[in-house]
Amino acid sequence: MRLLTRVLFVALLGIAADASATPYDDLLTQDDIGPNKIPHLGTSRILVIPSRVGTTVFPAGRWAQLAQRFATAGGEGTFRRYWQIVSNGRYDPVPTLAKPVLFPDSCPLPGKALSNCSITLTPADAVYLLNGVGAAAITKVIERVRD
Repeated sequence: MRLLTRVLFVALLGIAADASATPYDDLLTQDDIGPNKIPHLGTSRILVIPSRVGTTVFPAGRWAQLAQRFATAGGEGTFRRYWQIVSNGRYDPVPTLAKPVLFPDSCPLPGKALSNCSITLTPADAVYLLNGVGAAAITKVIERVRD
């Protein structure tokens, strides 16, 4: 589960990062990112799992954007190319894009209703995630991919 959490965390970092940003190798120092938190050297296989909560279907246009962004071959503007650049060629994440996981009638976050199925960057949500909820939600998503 620890490796899976690291892999998903790296995938989320890639989603949040702007692939067109000026490359800066913030992985070179370990002041903020320890060597066991996220990979920064070598090659990693990354599983990217888009998800959707609620009855709205997953937009076809969004799927096309994700397929381009997480192309296994890489290329300009892709997740893989971004991390190759910021690591100065020391890290090569090879992504695999899974089909979207849908939660039309339930929230994968334990204790949250469908109408309030979100996490924000607040201290309260940080405590919520640290109490094992994040791992439980990731487990539900992985089970859906498996099934």
